[in-house]
Amino acid sequence: MENKLNQLFGRLEKQRINLLLQLEAYPNTRLNLPTENNKWSVNQIIEHLILAEEISIKSIQAKVLTAKHFESTGLHTAVRKFLLRIFLRSPLKFSAPALVSNPTNTTDFSELKTKWAAVRQQLKELLDWLPAHVLSKCIYKHPVAGKMSIYGGLDFMYEHVRRHRQQIVKVLN
Repeated sequence: MENKLNQLFGRLEKQRINLLLQLEAYPNTRLNLPTENNKWSVNQIIEHLILAEEISIKSIQAKVLTAKHFESTGLHTAVRKFLLRIFLRSPLKFSAPALVSNPTNTTDFSELKTKWAAVRQQLKELLDWLPAHVLSKCIYKHPVAGKMSIYGGLDFMYEHVRRHRQQIVKVLN
């Protein structure tokens, strides 16, 4: 795996492991409890994060396998990535895309931990497999911010977990 990818993946993994370790202190019934205003439970938030990563992996794999030409990154992708980060760090709320907006509420926390570890292993294998010539090309597509490089995609995944970690803290307090 290319060094920068390895660093970004390591940061993602550290973040995931720390979040899951903190959640192990709670019983599964508490993690499956919906909030008062009928928002997602903690387990639903975790499932949403897993679904988003699974879809991202499949999308990148399909693009790299089928596309003959990849759009180059540049100022426009850097600006979109920057705006996405600002937006994710803001208190503004927005709806999740339909593909990842309906997590179940019956999943056991231990199953989610296992599933997320498996999805992250798939991500690691994808990053190991990616040809060097596509790393700086637009192979990742965010539903709102649009096309960006794999580096931008990994940055988004980090910010996405960061945002939902804040939501988890609110749900548990």
